[in-house]
Amino acid sequence: MDLSITRMAVADPKEAKEAKKAEDTTEPTQSEPPYQTMGRKNLIPYGLYACQGFISAHFAQPPKGTGFSDADLSLLWEALENMFDHDRSAS
Repeated sequence: MDLSITRMAVADPKEAKEAKKAEDTTEPTQSEPPYQTMGRKNLIPYGLYACQGFISAHFAQPPKGTGFSDADLSLLWEALENMFDHDRSAS
């Protein structure tokens, strides 16, 4: 999906001076503000990520194991399901 965007914000000191000058004049010098820029942005509404992971029951067993439990596995699945909920990319 391709989107058109228009930036209507002052981004640097030079644009700030031009914007202030345009506000101070009583006659419009341009039909659009001097600090307006336009661009395009691509949007992908859906993405699929694939990953592989392995859990060894042998290495989790005590006394020398990691102690990885069923509760840890449930927490891992929950984290994988929700890992992108608060980190949506804008790039």
